[in-house]
Amino acid sequence: MSGLDVLAVCVYALSTVALGALFLLAVAAPSLLRSAAVAYLAGQLIWLLLYQLAIWMHVPATMVVWGAGGLGLAWGAIAAWRSRWYALRWLLGALLLVAIVACCFPHALYTVLRVPLIEWDARSIWLFHGKAIWVHGGIAPDYFADPSFARWSHTDYPLLLPVQSAVIGVLRGEWSEMAVKGFLGLNFMAYLWLLHATLVRRGWSHLLSWCASILMMGVALAQYVNGYADNHYAMPLALAALLAFQPNRSAGCGALAALLAGIALNVKNEAFPYVLLGAVLWGLLWLVRHMRGHRKESWLPTRCMWGILLVGVVPFCLWLLFRSVHGVEGDLHLGSRLLTPGASISLWIQRAPVILDAMGRMHVQLHTPLLFGMVLALTLWARVLAKDVRATSDVLTGEEHVLWGGVVVTHLLLLSVYGLTPYDVRWHLGTSLSRLLVLPVLLLAGLGVCAVEKVLGYQGNRPPSEPVGK
Repeated sequence: MSGLDVLAVCVYALSTVALGALFLLAVAAPSLLRSAAVAYLAGQLIWLLLYQLAIWMHVPATMVVWGAGGLGLAWGAIAAWRSRWYALRWLLGALLLVAIVACCFPHALYTVLRVPLIEWDARSIWLFHGKAIWVHGGIAPDYFADPSFARWSHTDYPLLLPVQSAVIGVLRGEWSEMAVKGFLGLNFMAYLWLLHATLVRRGWSHLLSWCASILMMGVALAQYVNGYADNHYAMPLALAALLAFQPNRSAGCGALAALLAGIALNVKNEAFPYVLLGAVLWGLLWLVRHMRGHRKESWLPTRCMWGILLVGVVPFCLWLLFRSVHGVEGDLHLGSRLLTPGASISLWIQRAPVILDAMGRMHVQLHTPLLFGMVLALTLWARVLAKDVRATSDVLTGEEHVLWGGVVVTHLLLLSVYGLTPYDVRWHLGTSLSRLLVLPVLLLAGLGVCAVEKVLGYQGNRPPSEPVGK
């Protein structure tokens, strides 16, 4: 990156954090959400919402970027001056995070700063869409509804990542291949910080939390910064599961989980069924506890959560409306295949052995059997060490049931998608399976977190709580 590239990325980061912080202040976010990492991710959703609204209001996106960015920076400067110690705390936290990344993930940092993106998805989908948005001055039907692009560039994919690169392009004044991917490194640091904060809230010491966070972020590390999008919905979903279903959940946990789910929802289509299933499960648990008389619990929906759901769901709905109006379609056409269940079941049965064999081989490459063995051993060890009657009667907590269910559901959905793919199944598996298996591996790592907490007795340091759904 040149000096101007770095400056553009820094201005983007500051304006994004400022917009997110202004939004969180407006919805009265609780203390759990008062961090630069949360404000940064909220700011990304604000950029996406502004770009989506600009389509229907016929406002040039360049005007939106400079107007909203200038407003955010001005407000941020005033707020930083009035709360200098708080701003200094955020700055020192950011510098600490950069130092940790430089020491523990030097290759990732080098990739962001010095290595051009060469992966197909980066060149032909995410940054290609971003450049189209930048060139056309907004989300233009001339590009996204053009079937000649849709055949190979997946123009039906959500736009959270492309919009970020387009914003950086506007701030840079030109399309710099090095600058427009800078947000990938910022996202990586935001996930790392949020993972650390989540574990600290669960009772982990700062040192142990950093060690565990660094290990978990090492899963498919290169995919955070090489232009693939899968880790950018998998990690938010794993974090959301750890927050939304933990025993001592609060309004802050629910709001932050909703924010992370909104991020995942607007990154890639694959996240939609997971977000939908998680929301339905969370809603059913809320209803059960409400009917049992727990009507004033702090984890129930709040003004903050509704605000975050607004900025997370509305852009996704506007994108679906845009696709419907302009005829933007995907390439899998799974719905039409499901209309012929007989042929679909026959095709799935024929392909299932190939898919299962590929999954097994890929899990070996990802060291999943080792992780599974560690989780199982820790769970059994915790049961042996348990002394009180309640602990010995519950092998798994409600949170662990949810995470195990997530591991199973992700594999079933992948079996369904690959079983019905219109492409050659071996080719399709070879081009995407390693990336799509990151989510179940991260959920399995979340189960490891729960098992370690049992063994080391961290749950005894939490407020009294009950398993999910009890």
